Amino acid sequence: MEYQLLDENDNQINFASLIELPEFPGGFDSLTIFIQKNFEFSQNEFKEIEGKIKSTFVVDTLGKVVDIEIIERLRKDYDTASYKVISKIPDWKPAKMQNGKKVKVKFLLSFKFVLEE
Repeated sequence: MEYQLLDENDNQINFASLIELPEFPGGFDSLTIFIQKNFEFSQNEFKEIEGKIKSTFVVDTLGKVVDIEIIERLRKDYDTASYKVISKIPDWKPAKMQNGKKVKVKFLLSFKFVLEE
């Protein structure tokens, strides 16, 4: 997962002044488990396919997941399911600067779909 720091005007901030990254409850392994458990298709929509979806979201200064975007699409049903699971992600502990100010962090999250043999 890649990320960038953003100020209140969504301008990129230098990483050197950051003392704490946003923290998902239980860490990134817990985030992976959350996504796996909550990723769902309706039975009518699901068709097996291989490929990748890239999405972005922002963890704001309150720890909320906001501004979700699918930036690289695969197919509508997969894109929709990816958007829905990101929208269910619970609150994070927000990022902090050296001065104690909380900042937004934009994440790039990829979903890779592989057919099992």
